Amino acid sequence: MGLFPLITAAALLPALFTAAGYFISFHRMPDDHEIRARKRWKLASRGNAVFLISVLGGLIAVTEGCRDLPAVAKILISYLFILITFTPFMIVLGAIDRRVREIEFPLWGYIKFQYFLFFGRWSSVLVIVAFLLLPVGLTAPDGGISLTGVGLMIGGAALFILCSLYQMRVVGRLTGALVPAGPDDGPVGDTIKLAEKAGVRGVKLLFMETFGYPFYNAFAAPGKIIYFTRPLLGALSREELSAIAAHEIGHLTTMKMRTAFMLGLLTVCVVALWLLVPHVPRLLSDVGSFVVEIAVALLIFLAAVISLGAASRRFEVRADAAAAELTGGPQAMIAALEKIYRLGMLPRRFDKKGSENASHPSLERRVAALKGETVPALKGNVRRLVILFVGIVIIIVALVLLDTGVIGRLPVDDRDSQYSWVDVIGPLEMRLADDPDNFELLKRLAVEYFIIEQDGPALESADRALAFKRDPGLLVLRGLLLNFSGDRTGALSAMEEAYRLGRSTLALKWAAVIASDAGQNEKARGYIAEITAISPDDPFVKEMSERPFGGSDPYPFVGYSVVFQR
Repeated sequence: MGLFPLITAAALLPALFTAAGYFISFHRMPDDHEIRARKRWKLASRGNAVFLISVLGGLIAVTEGCRDLPAVAKILISYLFILITFTPFMIVLGAIDRRVREIEFPLWGYIKFQYFLFFGRWSSVLVIVAFLLLPVGLTAPDGGISLTGVGLMIGGAALFILCSLYQMRVVGRLTGALVPAGPDDGPVGDTIKLAEKAGVRGVKLLFMETFGYPFYNAFAAPGKIIYFTRPLLGALSREELSAIAAHEIGHLTTMKMRTAFMLGLLTVCVVALWLLVPHVPRLLSDVGSFVVEIAVALLIFLAAVISLGAASRRFEVRADAAAAELTGGPQAMIAALEKIYRLGMLPRRFDKKGSENASHPSLERRVAALKGETVPALKGNVRRLVILFVGIVIIIVALVLLDTGVIGRLPVDDRDSQYSWVDVIGPLEMRLADDPDNFELLKRLAVEYFIIEQDGPALESADRALAFKRDPGLLVLRGLLLNFSGDRTGALSAMEEAYRLGRSTLALKWAAVIASDAGQNEKARGYIAEITAISPDDPFVKEMSERPFGGSDPYPFVGYSVVFQR
């Protein structure tokens, strides 16, 4: 399956899935408001899950299909793919929302508001994409610590934290979606009084424009900021708005703890992805570890989702309790929640078995908690998440297996099975610990490190092996590693020694390519002349001779083993 059809299918899948789900679930529009709200919520949730799957699969396809492009180009293409996938999905969701809720609102306003929410709340995801796609390592070519790699990792983590904290405010001000509340606006005085009662001083109110979309909500953010959407201001009474403001003030009282927990957990997960999943920046250029790496990455993500969801739900219940305490009772908060859920067509229960979603308890549980009542314990939430992410793993693996071009590039080990750095390098290192002077083990380890593009360890292993035996093939490998690090003089010396020892044209061919690439045209012609004397009919000689020296044409194929192809 080609790259373009694969990306197109991934980009359109969320929109097509959601449209099909609408016709299946709403072929007969339910009259019951709760049933309709539950179906609407399920459809949107499943559509979001498919969107996540499509983005993951599409990013892998883009990266695999654009291996030869610079990292910056791959990052930009990935961002464009996310945008293209998001747009038709939002158009379909907006059209469905108008029909299901049976209200009119401008579709363009809905899409504009969704763009604002996406970039305002998920800019840190874009940082993660760039963080994972940049070919940065902590190990320098000489085997030491790469200061550049460490600096980029720290800078990426700092940018991720800044985006997580301030993205909504920055994007909202740039787009005009956030407008500061004036001193004469109704909710301001009540909110300030409630905040002072809770011991929170310096609260700022911002009104959120929704561009005609009836979105009823409020948010609290770092910096003692509370956002009210415009539709919410017009829908609730003064007492109900005060209850919602008190709820957000309840969030502000725990904001430092909540922010530290969420950022800490997310940062740990991102660093774990980067350090524990081998070669995520290249999205698994060596296939053998592909399934293992994807599974590890998704398990890390799954742990983050479960932990964040559980913590978020606890903070919501705590904020509800704070609202009831600040306003003198739960009645206003219950009335406000009932109205918001009814106007926004959210179900009282998210499904029949459980009553929570990823970040909030359901209305049923929130009202029960405010009244001091209890509801049955939830069942199946974690199980459903596990099933979802196992499905993601299966679909991603299926997408890669369909891309025959990728499969054709996969290196295999001696048993003709998929290559896995965990299964090969780990045992080799353990055997070398018991037998550090074993030439064959050192040579094999250098080749394995070369395959997964760990040039520093590969060069170290090659040098250790060459100290015991001047092997021609290993000298060629050393020459390539030196060339990758910019030491072309050392690379040519290694190739010349490999030729003297083994009399193989392979070393001469690489020497000709390296010399030509370095602008040493006379030396390159000399290598080609030696190849001609040994093998006059070698296609390499003809192709290299037809290539203009100093030009930009691609070099002819050189190596006879996948080990020497990068």
